[in-house]
Amino acid sequence: MRTRNLMLCLLPLCLFASRLDAGAKAEATAPALVVQVRSLDRVFDQAKLILSLIGRDEIADKIDGLLRAKIGAGGFEGVDHKKPFGVVVNFGKEIHEISPLFLVPISDEKAFLKVLENNKVRVDKGKSGHYTARIGRDIEIEVYFRFANGYLYATMLSQDAIADAKLIAPSKILGDKDGPALAATLRIDQVPLAARQIALGEFEKIYASLLREKTDTGVKSANAMIEASLENVAAAVKSILMDGQELKFTLDLDAKTKTIALDFALAGKPGSDLAKSIDDLGKQESRFGGLVSDKNMFNAVMNVALPEKMHKAMESLFDEVKAKALEELTDKTKRMQAEGLFAVIEPTFKSGRADAFFLMNVGPDKTLDYLVALGVKDGKKMEKTLRALVEKARAAMPKKDQDKIKLDFAKHAGVAIHRIEIPEGREFDAVAGLLGDRSAYFAFRDDAAFVALGKGGVEAIKNAVSLAKPAKAPLLLYRADMSKLATLMAGLEGGKDVGALFPAGGDNLVLIRIEGGRALTARIQLPLNVFLMSRKVEKK
Repeated sequence: MRTRNLMLCLLPLCLFASRLDAGAKAEATAPALVVQVRSLDRVFDQAKLILSLIGRDEIADKIDGLLRAKIGAGGFEGVDHKKPFGVVVNFGKEIHEISPLFLVPISDEKAFLKVLENNKVRVDKGKSGHYTARIGRDIEIEVYFRFANGYLYATMLSQDAIADAKLIAPSKILGDKDGPALAATLRIDQVPLAARQIALGEFEKIYASLLREKTDTGVKSANAMIEASLENVAAAVKSILMDGQELKFTLDLDAKTKTIALDFALAGKPGSDLAKSIDDLGKQESRFGGLVSDKNMFNAVMNVALPEKMHKAMESLFDEVKAKALEELTDKTKRMQAEGLFAVIEPTFKSGRADAFFLMNVGPDKTLDYLVALGVKDGKKMEKTLRALVEKARAAMPKKDQDKIKLDFAKHAGVAIHRIEIPEGREFDAVAGLLGDRSAYFAFRDDAAFVALGKGGVEAIKNAVSLAKPAKAPLLLYRADMSKLATLMAGLEGGKDVGALFPAGGDNLVLIRIEGGRALTARIQLPLNVFLMSRKVEKK
């Protein structure tokens, strides 16, 4: 179970490993690490907002009480709560030549020193205006600091980082108050090779342990799939440590729209295999990129190619499952039907690609429409085989039920659309109520298969058949317009309060987007009122 959960978490790395652009060139003297926090006020205000929306106000009160008890009723006395602060780390050529620098905005130097005194931190002032603070009991750590440019500059190990010649204006490192709440930039290529090799060695120990402890599924090809996944994770980590140039991360919360956004970007060294692989990811095409629309309530696209070892393991897994299934079939007719079915789906399963699209919409009468589209190979052969199986099953049904299956129910652009009625029964009635229709629709092009549910199912398939053309697309995209969902819920009993959380025209998108190009980028965007909505729905 432990290995399985880890693999789910690390799956994106597995997919990117075999073909992991470089970002813009930075100066060779750029700091290895820069962490920027916009201001204390912004951190506390945003933390309180998040805790309030998820219903954990008591945690915010506890944190506030703890800070007051430790630091004082006025908070961090002497610290300017409205300016940015951060950390800068520089390396020399050797691993031990590390120089950390902490920048803290100061409004009152004397008040700040008093806070240190009240917290029993021993501080000595040197002749040059530098201070030495001794922190810790069992293990004492010396921190050197000085005041300049309205900031406290603090370092450890050596005072050289706060010498006059080394001081940099805070605005050049931290920016101004208008940036994201939190930003971090790691220049991987500025970290000494020895340090990266040590990090790689430690990871390889973990990797070796995972290989030994990996779950035995009892299926040889499934075990090979897990092993190939672990190998690709290891390859990805090594590639990032050795060929990575820059890693960026930002986190921000818009207090007006109550939307949180997280951005990530990884660039490889120019000309490296990592940079070329990331650039190749940005060139991948999906048949369904043209189907994404801001008119849909939900859109999702998956457009990934499996690394070579995982691809081969997937082929073996298909062969093993096929052989086992056929072996268990003793009926000659059923075995022949199964062999035919496996034959037509085999090219798709062995293609090494996952190209898929999903949408959900709200109809005019507040019912739901769904569409799933999958990239396939030899779709027409697949349709022919399924058609023969369905026709045999239909002929064996009571005459009164035969109309529940209608082949060639409709046609569009040379593509036949087939209809199957959703069975009656307790487990299906609720679904049919949401759909407003008991119909499921199917269609095949030679390169794609489509399944739709709901009153608008036929039109959804027709639209998809017309617009599904190869085009550049993200590796992964999930886009949900919460205002459209709110419109649906507002029409339900007790749903008016929920509908008011996402007014039309607001920033109501839930977004997950991962794509390649000049860098491997990922963005997660979430309106925090989603948490408030879940609380309201839970109460009702």
